[in-house]
Amino acid sequence: MRAAKNRLSRQARRLFRNAKKKVRRQLQKRELEQFMNKKTRMMKLRRKARKVLRKKQQQASNKNNKFNNQRASTNIQQSSTSSIKNNQNQQPAKQMKNNKNNKKNNIKKQIQKKNNSGNKKQIQKKNNSVGLTQQEKRNYAQQEYLMRKKAFDALKRIRMLRRNKRMTIMQQAELRKQMRIRQEMLYRTKQLMIRKKRVEARRRSEMVRKRRIALQKKRNEENRRRREMEFKKRIAMKKQQELKRRRRMDMMKKRQEAARLFRQKKMQQRIKRMQEIRELRRRKMMRIIQARKAARLRRDKQRQERRRRYLAMVRSRGVAPNIKQMFNNARRQRLVKQVKEEFSRNIEERQLRERIEREKERQIQEINQLDLLNRRSKEELKSIENSAQKSIQQMNEELNKLRNEKNLQAQQQIDAIKMLSDKKRVKFVKNINSLMDKTLDQERLKVDPFVVLEKGSKDMELIRVMRLKNKIMNQLDAIQI
Repeated sequence: MRAAKNRLSRQARRLFRNAKKKVRRQLQKRELEQFMNKKTRMMKLRRKARKVLRKKQQQASNKNNKFNNQRASTNIQQSSTSSIKNNQNQQPAKQMKNNKNNKKNNIKKQIQKKNNSGNKKQIQKKNNSVGLTQQEKRNYAQQEYLMRKKAFDALKRIRMLRRNKRMTIMQQAELRKQMRIRQEMLYRTKQLMIRKKRVEARRRSEMVRKRRIALQKKRNEENRRRREMEFKKRIAMKKQQELKRRRRMDMMKKRQEAARLFRQKKMQQRIKRMQEIRELRRRKMMRIIQARKAARLRRDKQRQERRRRYLAMVRSRGVAPNIKQMFNNARRQRLVKQVKEEFSRNIEERQLRERIEREKERQIQEINQLDLLNRRSKEELKSIENSAQKSIQQMNEELNKLRNEKNLQAQQQIDAIKMLSDKKRVKFVKNINSLMDKTLDQERLKVDPFVVLEKGSKDMELIRVMRLKNKIMNQLDAIQI
């Protein structure tokens, strides 16, 4: 019975320990997830901001490329689009009209195919003309013809000599000589063809290289113009980004401080709770040890008392008492005691389960509060992004207005210059050239050669170019036409 009792108490302790470990593990896991979620959220926000900037820069760069590509493709697509629109809008009212329209469309397609094939042929002619000139082709063909003719003559002579079954020594020497000549001619024709192909490939590669250089120059010029146009926009965007960055950093600092205080508070609460649990466990163990010691002393005392009574009964009666009945009474008492202990144990386990459920509900409430805080922070971030986009749109509108005004002023000045006579125009151009030379000399004197080698030198050069441009425009405005 004692063994069964000890086993049950061990099981209850094990269950209590396991439940406590499980709760502790869940708390640690939840805290780690919260920390990692915050970290990943900040990284995602940074990535999103970078993507938005990249998209805006690409859109600005793609606008110019799209305009140029559309101008080139409109001439080719006009005929095809018109035929497609006609086919879509027409409804088959009568069979004759449909046949006429189909014939017209077929004729248009044939004309378009001819034009495309003509363009391809012209491109092929250009590429072929780049390789060798007509005179060089004739020279190569003449040399090849002579070599092949010599090789064929040698082959005819070899066949003629091989018909003789009995050749003299002179004929054998001539046969070897003709075979040598034929092999040499074939080898020289092969080398000539290789040399011809090499020359053609070299000239084609030079042509491709020249085209690539011209295309690169064109692209560089376009990029330079685009950078000049985007410079003001980039400065405004940088200011806006700096303002957003400061706001974001302030918000991040506030959140980090709040999170740090929250973690500190949670750690203190956990340490306090652990200390209380440890103290309760120690007191419980002390109570259990004291109860065991008291029970052992009680059992020893009862045993001694029973022994004393038994001996007194034997002495008084002279006969041993009914031991069987005594044992039955003792057994009944033990069973009643076990039932009481089992009942008390069940009550303790039920209380433990209720405590665990209450702890779970409390943790769920805390998690819901944290989710509410996260949602509010997301809403604040969305509102900040919307305000930033509105401010960027306003800046773009202002830049477009300023650009249009500048273009109008430049056009007015150009019209005024065109209205002048030839002599006045020459004088005006000389004045402008002298002004440009003076301002350029002044700017060159200000440039430090060591500054160019430092980081960010491109931005500095752009700033100088824009300053110079503004000076010249101001001086032109001051001139009275």
